[in-house]
Amino acid sequence: MAAQQAPLGAPGQTPEDWAAFAAHAEQGIAALRETVARQRQQADWGSRPCDEKQFALLIGAVSAMRRVPGIEGHPGFEGLHHCPTEEQSAQVRQHLSRMFGITDLESLVELGNELFGAGNEYEQFMSFWQGEPIFDEGELNEGGKLAFGSCKRFAEIFRPLVGDGGFHAWDYNERIGLLRSACACGIIDEAQFWALALEMAQCARLLYPDWEAYALSCLCGAAYFMFHESEFDLGEARRFFDLNCRLVQNLFTENPVWAHHAYGW
Repeated sequence: MAAQQAPLGAPGQTPEDWAAFAAHAEQGIAALRETVARQRQQADWGSRPCDEKQFALLIGAVSAMRRVPGIEGHPGFEGLHHCPTEEQSAQVRQHLSRMFGITDLESLVELGNELFGAGNEYEQFMSFWQGEPIFDEGELNEGGKLAFGSCKRFAEIFRPLVGDGGFHAWDYNERIGLLRSACACGIIDEAQFWALALEMAQCARLLYPDWEAYALSCLCGAAYFMFHESEFDLGEARRFFDLNCRLVQNLFTENPVWAHHAYGW
């Protein structure tokens, strides 16, 4: 992984802290890749074809493992889940409103754009890494310089792994999860769900060659998301990385939907 310079980040962080995080992330990713390599040797690797709708649900597989009040059990990947009672629908609506301010299609799309833009931010960083910056960093105020510089340096840790694919997989995963919850409780209908979800599925199919690349982007994007949201706390980023590393591993092992299904359609 990329070597770290003297860090920006939260007060009190040292170059050793950054190096320790990078080493920890490297170990976790190496373990994940070893798991995927073993699974690739199995006869049922990629044996189940997907259509575009199932693929759209599968790219949200990490978010589908989280419990949502009002949705009992796992929503599955064969179709969309709908709450069987109004009481359960109300629980989901209350959860989406309280946690995210989502009450309708407009607020759902707006929240997704605001909260899950790690892939777009990575593309901004790429413009700097490639020597063609899309804006002048010097025009930022001191707070902006700290935020942008810290996030750019953190993202660079994962650059050798994710390359041009960046962190878009994390954004797709999270947005699919929100869309599924919104559809389950009637905030949006199935037609609205598929219009948004299939667009992301097409982008994912073109951007990543296989489930391993998609998984790496999702995992690295998760770490970046928490680093950003926690105001550059490496400890929080590490804990969220570890949590999502276990979830991603699960999708190749205990609940091997990524191991068993073909990538794309």
